[in-house]
Amino acid sequence: MTNLNQKKAEQTDFIAETGYDAITVIFTRLKREGALYPNKSASPAGCQYEVLFHFMLEYAMEAVGNPELAEYEPASKIAFFEYKGRYVQLISDGTYICFQEPSEETAARLNHTALGVYAIPFTDFMRSVKRHASRSKIISK
Repeated sequence: MTNLNQKKAEQTDFIAETGYDAITVIFTRLKREGALYPNKSASPAGCQYEVLFHFMLEYAMEAVGNPELAEYEPASKIAFFEYKGRYVQLISDGTYICFQEPSEETAARLNHTALGVYAIPFTDFMRSVKRHASRSKIISK
């Protein structure tokens, strides 16, 4: 296994083991701070959130694509995940990445309009990560 593949496998295992705890902490921090910028921190936790962010964003782009919302630049990547009735919004504009709670208006649109097709259940994401982690372990044996 190449170093890059090994690193991706380790990151997948990490997310499979800690994803639910991480999303709970993210929601707690969003309630307190309003936004979480994982790449602004060199701390181990910041790096872990950055890995989770990139996996979630990649999954969203493959699963449902990128919604075009007037309030964001066309080059921005945006994703929505739902967990226990709450939404987290991921935003990447190429310069920074951010977890934030969507506005009340956006949350209402996710619940009641076609924008809702972009809201991914976090549990679906975690099932996918765990399947991938299991396959990686089988292949590496």
